[in-house]
This record gives sequence, structure tokens and C-alpha cells, in this order.
Amino acid sequence: MVFSVEALFIKSKSFLTKNSDYVLRHEQLHFDICELYARKLRKMLSDKDFKKVNNVSQVVQNMYNKATQDCIREEEKYDTETNHGTNAARQQEWVDKVKKELDELDAYSSTDVNTVK
Repeated sequence: MVFSVEALFIKSKSFLTKNSDYVLRHEQLHFDICELYARKLRKMLSDKDFKKVNNVSQVVQNMYNKATQDCIREEEKYDTETNHGTNAARQQEWVDKVKKELDELDAYSSTDVNTVK
């Protein structure tokens, strides 16, 4: 079984009230957080033995729902702790934190997950 998991940026749904370097950096990290949770979902899919699963679609939906909710909570925490990017020191801490986590999950950077073991 092969799954494809992508973090997407949809320009038409993006909203910026002002365009500045710090706003763009802040928004880029929102995308990076989405990619982080896409990698976490890819890892969950990769780790699961689907040969022992009766209702694959329900199990996958539950994994997706968990990753999505965790991502939303993380982005809300990010916005709160950085004051939407205006706290430069906290913003840099988040940049470093997310980069480290992305690096740790580098094995799951490919959008395709082959669960056949």
C-alpha cells in the first residue's frame, strides 16, 4: 500500500495585511510546521502494520485527524508565543525548534509512503 502525504500552500487562501520580511518569515514557518506534521503522519503510516488492520480507511482517517489537530494546536501555540512573529527572540527559537524537528524526521521528507514491508 502506498500513501501520498503533502503539505500544500494555497496562495488564494493566504492572507497578509502587510508584506514585510518578518511577516514572510513568520508565515514560512507556518508552512514548515505543516510540513513537520506531514512528516509525522508519514512516520505514523510507515510504522503501522496494515496487514493486521481490518478497516484501513478508518485507521488512516484517525491518523490524519490526529496529525491535523496536533498541527493546528502547534500553530496556535506558535502564534501565541511569538505574538504572530513580532517577538523576534521567540520567533528565532521557533525557527530553530522546527528546523531541528524537521531534520530529525528527514527520513520522512518524501511525499510517498510505501507501507509494504
